[in-house]
Amino acid sequence: MLIELLVGLDQLASQTKQPVGLILDEFQKIIELGGDKAEAQIRAAVQKHRHVGYVFAGSKTRMMADMTGHPSRPFYHLGERRFIGPIPRSEFSPFLKQNFEKSKIKVTDQAIELIQDLAEDVPYNVQRLAHACWDHLAGTPKAHLTEVAVRRSLEILLHEDDAWYTQLWNQFSVVQKTALINALQAGGIELLSKPVLRAAGLSASSMQRALQTLQEREILRTEEKLGSVRLRLIDPFFGQWIRLVTG
Repeated sequence: MLIELLVGLDQLASQTKQPVGLILDEFQKIIELGGDKAEAQIRAAVQKHRHVGYVFAGSKTRMMADMTGHPSRPFYHLGERRFIGPIPRSEFSPFLKQNFEKSKIKVTDQAIELIQDLAEDVPYNVQRLAHACWDHLAGTPKAHLTEVAVRRSLEILLHEDDAWYTQLWNQFSVVQKTALINALQAGGIELLSKPVLRAAGLSASSMQRALQTLQEREILRTEEKLGSVRLRLIDPFFGQWIRLVTG
């Protein structure tokens, strides 16, 4: 069905002089569901299209890199590869500040910085926390967004999501909880090193299995940059909730 849609889109695009582009987000999901067969079929279809530009995007960078970088894979060397990091704060911060000020809320640069720190630059979380701050202060005479107000707004969000986070947390084994807590404490770096394993009280194999399971369940994701590897929570607010409940 997807192949038919792509072919149909190319045919429609041939009838217009306007440039046409299609973005398939979280593309690795299609591959996970359809396997190598789906990957080969999509490659065979899109390489013949001349009227549509494609962007295949995904958050699982290692899977996407394997898909486009391994000679045996259908998407090997198909188009240009780009690894896109977080929205630069130099662009995001003015956007946030401007929209608070439109609502007559005074803002400090430190408060804007803290919103992005707590949300770990994940756009959805940044905007959700910013909206919680706005909701907390809207209608208040001489409203002023400070670092204290940001932290209070985060607490409100965490309590709103407490039932969901509690249910999720209780699904983990003791070893998985221990691995996750220590991953947060270590900043997601060198989690199989002796100091981290000693602090966690886990063997390397137990830690590795727990981290692998947490990645498969899409709790953690791998971030690779400048030769370093870091495991991060997909939802950074879940990390804030864990810190809140575990002390």
